[in-house]
Amino acid sequence: MFPMHWLRAQPRGARLGFLAAITLAALLLVASLPPIPQTAAYHQFADQRAFLGVPNFLNVASNAALLLAGLAGLAVLRQTLARRAPAFAQRFECWPHAVFFTGSLLTGLGSAYYHWAPDNARLVWDRLPMAVTFTAFLAAAIAERIDAKAGVALLAPFALLGAASVVYWHIGELRGAGDLRPYGFVQFHSALSIALIIPLFASRYTGSADVLAVRGGSGSSDRFSGSISGSVCRLFQPCEALCLIS
Repeated sequence: MFPMHWLRAQPRGARLGFLAAITLAALLLVASLPPIPQTAAYHQFADQRAFLGVPNFLNVASNAALLLAGLAGLAVLRQTLARRAPAFAQRFECWPHAVFFTGSLLTGLGSAYYHWAPDNARLVWDRLPMAVTFTAFLAAAIAERIDAKAGVALLAPFALLGAASVVYWHIGELRGAGDLRPYGFVQFHSALSIALIIPLFASRYTGSADVLAVRGGSGSSDRFSGSISGSVCRLFQPCEALCLIS
């Protein structure tokens, strides 16, 4: 990888070209892998204790954090837009954030539903909002740091791509030929792109360092979830598909 300080000093076009090259490399990498089916062991969590009649209680209950984070984010976003001078330079910039927080809320619900009785059929409702959340985060980063109109314009295609990757995997599983590669690409590429966009392109807003805290916090909550369920490939863990073949 090139030194980040050297990349930051390059013209804007060169930095955008670097991101495009990374995207192409990620596509080629995923395409070079063999199909990745969903392993049955994925559903076997280390802690399967029931409590208050709820199976896999800790795995189910821990998703309340995602649900509350989504609700809180939407509430703050609504308050921000209600101000005479909203935090966004252009009001349409709120859309990636609205989708992100809605996705977080739905991921909390879908993940709780899945962990109640883990199987592939329920896993769809865990992964579907999760994939949309990843892509919304990427669209928000593009809107904030590269181009506001481009980020918002890419929101719908990104979200559809994320949803399609889950549908593709699920249909394949029903046919006995599931393939997690597209879903793995969505997560891996979204996380990698965000990690590169943040240092390569300056934010138009203050408080942008909070994004790093969110990523770090989500990673910490992921490790906590892992200690409960024994799974190392959970939310905000973009290399799930690659983990499955390692």
